Amino acid sequence: MKKLILIATAMMSACASISNTNRFPDSVGQCPISEKNPPVFTVLENANGKIKVQLGDFTKLFDVPDSYNVKVTFEDFIIQDSEGTNTITNVTEITPVTVSKKPYVIEIPVTRSGIYNFALADGDKVFWKQKVFGIDPEENMISKDEREKLAQQFAPIMEMAPGEEIYPSTLEYIFNKEDVDPQLNAEPFLITNKNTQSGFLNKFSRGYKFTVNFNYEDFSKVLPFYGNADSVIKSGLANDKQTRLRLRNGKNNLAVYYSVFEHRKSIFVNRDKQVKVVTMPSPYIYINYHFFYAYDTKNGTIDKPVAASHFLDRESMTVVLNNSRKPIMVIYGAHLASQLMAQLDSSGKRIQEWKGGRAYLNTAQVPTENGRILAVAAKGSHGIYPVAGKYAVALGESISLLTEDAGRGAKLYPSFEPTAGSNPKYKLLPLGLENVTSNCGDGNHAELAYSGAVVDVLGPTNAAFPPFTDREGDYKNYTDPNMYMFVLDKAK
Repeated sequence: MKKLILIATAMMSACASISNTNRFPDSVGQCPISEKNPPVFTVLENANGKIKVQLGDFTKLFDVPDSYNVKVTFEDFIIQDSEGTNTITNVTEITPVTVSKKPYVIEIPVTRSGIYNFALADGDKVFWKQKVFGIDPEENMISKDEREKLAQQFAPIMEMAPGEEIYPSTLEYIFNKEDVDPQLNAEPFLITNKNTQSGFLNKFSRGYKFTVNFNYEDFSKVLPFYGNADSVIKSGLANDKQTRLRLRNGKNNLAVYYSVFEHRKSIFVNRDKQVKVVTMPSPYIYINYHFFYAYDTKNGTIDKPVAASHFLDRESMTVVLNNSRKPIMVIYGAHLASQLMAQLDSSGKRIQEWKGGRAYLNTAQVPTENGRILAVAAKGSHGIYPVAGKYAVALGESISLLTEDAGRGAKLYPSFEPTAGSNPKYKLLPLGLENVTSNCGDGNHAELAYSGAVVDVLGPTNAAFPPFTDREGDYKNYTDPNMYMFVLDKAK
């Protein structure tokens, strides 16, 4: 599948270059910063059709010259002609791009909803790549109150598995801002480059490496300002399975987050190879439900972690509404897009399998309880499925790398659900992905400005937090027509 790449370039020549000297971030509205690790990339503004970022002193991280180039690109997927038969790649410049000096601030217009890629380069050698998620104002027309009502209307009942030790909780609890654990605060962590150096913007890279060390108490002082897309968060412990994050079970801080996206604009290429944008009077709406966990035990326990277990975890589910605001499908997410998934019968035989990290059901088929969608979570991994049962991450025709039981345990109800009775109740909270910045206050989760891998999993592929997963970054194509439709009859 080819991509449309919109390119905005601020090329700083010798007479108009970005300098690393004497730069400090604005202090208004920002999170407290680390004196040890001062900000290098700050998302100052992300609203009203513009993204504004501020650049710090990168010479403390890299052996780079005092001046460098900046390039900004936007990737849009699945561009078809008017007959819907061909995929065409088109390159268009984003204008205007403005750069101000001392401090150096770059401002770009947001004309499409999705991920904007910032690349900083010494000549043609990229040393820093960062993603910023932006929403086109014309696709942000639903009011805050309307988004909340829609999210409440379709909020799921979560069905956990027996013996589950870690529950979905608030980000404040996970980041140790609620029920503070002093020992966790003192625990060492680090951000470092991934070992991969690939892709269009980095093909000439000479492998710039960096490491930022910090204690967990400075998590929110570092992540908002070091969001390199090629980096990953790691534990600084000799044995990362001993992190105290595995002890944060979340049972007293239950929460589910939501984000609501609008699909008002569609793009295609006509017979004359011209890019056309069509704006629909009424949008399709995507309601994402996000489940965050402090730890993922996989098939181990908090006392006996296994090799595949890891700190920090995120799962999600999407309800898709048509332009009449009627639900048409639910998309369930579990594991990585590259992995082969399977549902197993009681003997361990595969009864259905799929790839892509997700499966869907049309609304009429969606299992519910008391009129609410069921989100069935797997023990340990927390992957979301439509029904209880046994599932596997598969390899080939017969090997199961991981088997997991889903559901048949505690049920978590929205706190406002009148039929909840004595069941545990979670808070439904907005994630605020419409305008993620490095700033604190107004419910903004500045940690989400970090565009690298938050989930350091076993194997070559790590995972980011929202808004840098396909469910958000490419949300218009998340309802892929080739996506697997879960077969309930096979699950019986």
